[in-house]
Amino acid sequence: MLSAICMVLVNITICYIYVQINSAMEQNYRNKMIEQQRRSYQSEMELAKQKTDQIEMFRHDVKNHMSQL
Repeated sequence: MLSAICMVLVNITICYIYVQINSAMEQNYRNKMIEQQRRSYQSEMELAKQKTDQIEMFRHDVKNHMSQL
């Protein structure tokens, strides 16, 4: 009887550990995905800033060219 109780306790402990490990792995996966999205958005923002700077430079050049005419 005592060995059966010990087996049940061991099984419960193993299930608890499994659930905790699974939860930690899911959280780790979510964190990695969020970091990947952050890097992607940051890259897109840098590209948008570069394009905006190029447009501003072009507008400046056109404005100066028009004032010379």
